[in-house]
Amino acid sequence: MNTFAVALGVMLSFAGAAKAADKALVTAADGRVEIKPRGASDWAGAPEGAQAVEGTLVRTSADGRALLVFPDKSRVWLKEGALLEISKLDRRAAELNLQAGSAKIHVPHLREGHNFIIKTGNSRTEARSAEFTVAAKPDGGTEFHVLYGRLEPRLVSAEGKELPLSQVHQGMALSLDAKGAQEQALLTREQEIRAMEDWQPGYTQEQRVERLLADAASRRELHNYAREANRTQDMVQSLVTSVREADFEAGRTLTDAHGNLVRVDQRLLRPDNYSLQIINLVKRPSYEHSFGYFAYNGGTVENRLDSLQVRLKFNMSLPDRLDSWAGYFKQNQGAIHPEYSMMVAANQTGQTSIFTLADLALYDSSTGLLDDNDYVYFGTLTDDLAHDTAYAQLSKIAKGTGITNAAGGAVLVDGSLINGFVWAKKDQTSRLTSDSGTGKLYRYAADKYYIGNDTSDPAKSVWLGAEALVISNSGQLKNTTDITSSTKDPDTLARENAAETMFYVKQNQAGSGFGQVSGTDANAVTVGGNTYYLNPQGRNLDLVLIPDIGLAAVQNLLPTLDTLKK
Repeated sequence: MNTFAVALGVMLSFAGAAKAADKALVTAADGRVEIKPRGASDWAGAPEGAQAVEGTLVRTSADGRALLVFPDKSRVWLKEGALLEISKLDRRAAELNLQAGSAKIHVPHLREGHNFIIKTGNSRTEARSAEFTVAAKPDGGTEFHVLYGRLEPRLVSAEGKELPLSQVHQGMALSLDAKGAQEQALLTREQEIRAMEDWQPGYTQEQRVERLLADAASRRELHNYAREANRTQDMVQSLVTSVREADFEAGRTLTDAHGNLVRVDQRLLRPDNYSLQIINLVKRPSYEHSFGYFAYNGGTVENRLDSLQVRLKFNMSLPDRLDSWAGYFKQNQGAIHPEYSMMVAANQTGQTSIFTLADLALYDSSTGLLDDNDYVYFGTLTDDLAHDTAYAQLSKIAKGTGITNAAGGAVLVDGSLINGFVWAKKDQTSRLTSDSGTGKLYRYAADKYYIGNDTSDPAKSVWLGAEALVISNSGQLKNTTDITSSTKDPDTLARENAAETMFYVKQNQAGSGFGQVSGTDANAVTVGGNTYYLNPQGRNLDLVLIPDIGLAAVQNLLPTLDTLKK
């Protein structure tokens, strides 16, 4: 496996960004929509294509609606009777003041140091990777309904003093009255419907209802996962030994290829001055397997959790700010390089039994590339009273240091044996590949590995099977032309699509082609005189990857990819 390509390539796959100008565009308008630039005495009509710079006021009449698109691809839909001031607008920040009416706002995942702020008469709120509605009430109060992501609101007093409030997560409503009293609760069905209604200018009410009914599944998902967001940071903390504030965060609720409800949460972290770490958490209230080529033997699973961790460490200290990377890498070209990358995928559903697959690639000075030397690591981590818990072992492995390939396939980390976890060497002559053959974005492949590089023991010949596909948020398999022929902007494509990849470790059997890949999972094998149970519960790894973080980071990281790629 190519660690960096798997982890970062998928998340950058929909990403692309053009240099943005410091102006917002009215991309759709219906009814009477007007703008008044700073210093102007009169209002002017705002047809599609009109530009709004810093200091501009935008208003809609009783029959007007408008959509504004900002340089960072943020979108603001204004309903009838709205008044919005663009208080600040440049390539690093947008600050808006909703003085009257209602707005629906979609904020993509912003780069480090970029801000999106919405103000009302009594609030100042920062949004990042979120979609929500906000209403400036006639009585001076404010109301927020959060569909995706989270908000960080502050109450603003009449004297201008700011008081931080609790974060408002996906599926929650926050109401502030004119005196500052606050109430936070789950969105009611009526609030969900109003917020999820399509606010696009030009639709009739009947069309809005039709589109809303088609999105009924999204409303159910929104409500079901409202409580999950608060637990994500605790999960991240359990996976890493040292956490700074995340440079980027992203999350999405969708349906996987099997029809399971899925919540995906991502973090891009800087655990130390030399490292970059990506964490992708995949949570399912219930898991049933109904799609794919390779046999799944794990049965129905409740409260399933899969994770992907990728750690990339460099030989030189990196700037704190990711937007400084391009100049830093150019300045140190030829001197800076990644020392290693470590990818660890884990089925963490069992707290004391974690099915794990890992790939470690080290820097090869002769080629200037990262190379895994065709090794892969896999097995089931279990609580070991003589050493560590399964979670502690997973954390040690994910750091990517101190790993030793011992005799017979045994694995040591910092000198300690990891029971049930083995290393294996790839057979370069046995690669099997296939695809759907129908233009679908679906592929499956298998590689033969020898545990401990033992080619003489049939029990130590195993196959690593992998399936990769691109799905919509509703779980539908996508066609190649859905991406290549799309006229949608990168942010919309990123928001509407995801990648899903499944891994299996199977026994070898007599046959040809894929007939050599048994439906039985690799399990009991003798290592160093002991029996290792590699996968006693017949588990697989089923990861859903969203490109949201890649879209956010692409402007910072693209200038450095030549140094990072394998």
